[in-house]
Order: sequence, then C-alpha cells, then structure tokens
Amino acid sequence: MKKLFFFAALFAAVLVSAGTRSAVIATYNIHHGRNIKRKLDLSGTAAALRMLNAETIILNEVDFNTKRSGKVDQAAFLAKELKMNHVFGRSIDFQGGHYGNAVLSVYKVEKIDILKIPSRGEARSALVVKIHAPTPYYVIATHFVNGEVDPEIEALRVKCIDLIADYIDAKKYSPVIFGGDLNTRHHGAVVSRMQQRKFKILNDLSGKMLSFPSWKPNRLLDYLTIYPADSADGKTARIFNTLASDHLPVAAEIIFSDPR
Repeated sequence: MKKLFFFAALFAAVLVSAGTRSAVIATYNIHHGRNIKRKLDLSGTAAALRMLNAETIILNEVDFNTKRSGKVDQAAFLAKELKMNHVFGRSIDFQGGHYGNAVLSVYKVEKIDILKIPSRGEARSALVVKIHAPTPYYVIATHFVNGEVDPEIEALRVKCIDLIADYIDAKKYSPVIFGGDLNTRHHGAVVSRMQQRKFKILNDLSGKMLSFPSWKPNRLLDYLTIYPADSADGKTARIFNTLASDHLPVAAEIIFSDPR
C-alpha cells in the first residue's frame, strides 16, 4: 500500500513538473437570452453559465445592441455578471445592431479573426480568439447553417469543417478548441468529416448525449472538439440541464500540456 501511495504521489509530481493543467471549457447557444417561455432573461442566462464553472465559454446566437434585445451588448453583460473577459464576433447586421458568436473567459481574450463560412440564406461566421491562459490556447466559436436533414445543407457544413481545419493548419495554431452549435446529428456527414480530419470530438456519439430542444432533448447539435487531436487531451463532455435557452450547454474538461 505504501508503494502504491508513493507511485501515485510521484506520478502527480511528474504531471505538475510537466506543466499539465486542466480546465473546463463549455459551449452554449443562448438563443439571444430568451428562455423556453420566449421571455428575454439575460440574468437567467448568466445563472445557467455560472453553474458550468467553466474558464472559457463559447456562446452562439448573441445579440449586440439589437432592438429585440433592448439595445444591450449581451456578451458584455454576461461577462460582467460572471466577472469574465469577452469578445464578440459579428455574423450579420440585425435590427440596428449585430448578431453572432462570442467567447467569454476568465483570462484575457484576444480577437484574432472572423471567418466567413459557407451558408445558405443567413450569413454565418467563425470567431477565432486566443486565450492568454497559463498555457495559451485558441478557440474557434461557430454556429453552422441549420437544416439538419437536408443533404445539400449538410454538404455546406462539411465544407465548413474543411475550411476551418485548413485555416488552423495554415496558421499552425495549437491547441485549438473548436465548438458551437453545428446543427448536425451525431451520425451525420459533418461528424464523419471531423473524424476524417482528426478532430478529437469530446461529445458522446453513442446517441445518448442530447442537447436540443432543452425541454425534451432528442438530438445532439452542440459540440466541443480539440484540433489537432494530439495537441491536448479531454474527458468526455457532459450536458447541463437548464431551461434558460432552447439548447442545453455542453462542457468538458480539457487537459493542456505545457509544450516547453
């Protein structure tokens, strides 16, 4: 028994000396702050985010100074409530303001890029940021075009995966947490393409993990992944139950290794 404790302590010491660090990362489509009763309730959104206990959070369907949301900078409001930093990434102009994605983090968030991605109808984008954590990492937050069972729409989403993977490869960013509402099923062509391109998907793909609709989930639409797959490790993601949006938040523990 003493030997067992010795080797456990030695292993822990090796992890610390190697600079290994874990962090909870989450993704949540907040439905521009409207709960399942279609009531605007950003305080409820903040409460849902708080229970995730995440150091960095990807947000989809975020309003910036739009008429429907009372001319509020939603990402800034949520960041203030959670005492986090934030960056907003525009996808479209909407009702006198903008609509898109955001990233919150307890660490400094540096906006790197906003990528235009293939879509139909409403324009879509991917927000690229760098998180200045003790072990820095990148986050790409996106919201793919909807139309889950339309094969032509799914083909557009597959093109999005290739565009994002090619972008990361060209920039040599590592590690990258890629996630958001991908509007695709767990057995669809987008998931197959992510596996082909060597994304490490942290969701349970058995069909048991369901994130939409929040009041009676019957499909998985929201994903967390690592790219390149060997740049970090991660535990299987989990779903959090809340009715603050029509989606459920997904969070996972990511294990970062200091490259030094």
